[in-house]
Amino acid sequence: RVSGETHLKRAGQFVWEPISEKTVLRVGDQIRTGADSSAELVYFDGTRVTVASSSMLEIRELFRDSGSREQRVRERLAWGTLNASTSENEGMSSVHEVSTDEASFNARKASDFQVTRVKDSGRSEITTYSGAVSMQTGGREVAVPESTRVTVAEGRTIEKIQLVDP
Repeated sequence: RVSGETHLKRAGQFVWEPISEKTVLRVGDQIRTGADSSAELVYFDGTRVTVASSSMLEIRELFRDSGSREQRVRERLAWGTLNASTSENEGMSSVHEVSTDEASFNARKASDFQVTRVKDSGRSEITTYSGAVSMQTGGREVAVPESTRVTVAEGRTIEKIQLVDP
């Protein structure tokens, strides 16, 4: 699903073009959304990612090997917000990673989470709604459990909040 001003820049290209609903993404592609715009990406492992308005996302890795039963999706969020919903794939080892300048966030099981990075702020935020996500920053790995929001800057956690269910 694509709405508003949503553009794609293919790997190795210099031109931003409007993205369509049927666009197949490849490693190195970048997606940029304008104000009041969004794009929903559906990956081969069933993961759904919504790139929110005023965001830029790069596809870093798309890997699936049925022989080794491994699959990985890696993205880099330059700025903005993305919401991800990962699912478990029976018999497959699956990892979905979102990285920013400040940290990387990995979901290995069914999880719903949001990553936000304000452009030029030096801060990133992860909110795990369900499941669990691990966070790597400053050479350390920590778990971000369900219903938790963590803000990181300069390679360290600067705020951790336990969310209250409504």
